[in-house]
Amino acid sequence: MANDAQLTPMMAQYRRIKGELPKDALLLFRLGDFYEMFFEDAQVGAQILNVALTKRGVVPMCGIPFHAANGYVARLLSRNGVVVIAAAISPYREVRDEVRRAHEAVFLEVFVDCPLDELIRRDRKGLYAKALRGEVRNFTGVSDPYEPPLAPDVTVRTDREQVDESVAKILALLEHRALIARP
Repeated sequence: MANDAQLTPMMAQYRRIKGELPKDALLLFRLGDFYEMFFEDAQVGAQILNVALTKRGVVPMCGIPFHAANGYVARLLSRNGVVVIAAAISPYREVRDEVRRAHEAVFLEVFVDCPLDELIRRDRKGLYAKALRGEVRNFTGVSDPYEPPLAPDVTVRTDREQVDESVAKILALLEHRALIARP
């Protein structure tokens, strides 16, 4: 193991932050487009996340791409019996079906449905208007397709329901499937 004198400033910072955390915590350190783990965390994390363990000099390291972190963490938690609610946003049915097949635990699809007119009305950044004028390419629902799910486990209609109503529908599904128990 490298001593502190041999560490780069970044790895020294990692070790300092790690020292402030509970001993059983894993620290995922954001470096550019990756979350990295070093030292003992890398050895444990590589096994848990099923990723390659590499080395920088004598320091063990492993990492996951930033854009894929939610999926890795969701799989890790669900594998250990934790109910995970994660946004797997994809306009393509095939990609959503692939996520469902790859998931090891119960997978429930929530379709957050809203008509395009309402999305345009709510758009504070003006992205829909730009897409409709052709200034933004490949914009889902305008210049790029959106394939609604064929058989979602629950559908919430954000143009017709209050947030509390939509949440209640999702919680009722989780309770019905015995994934949560409400008091």
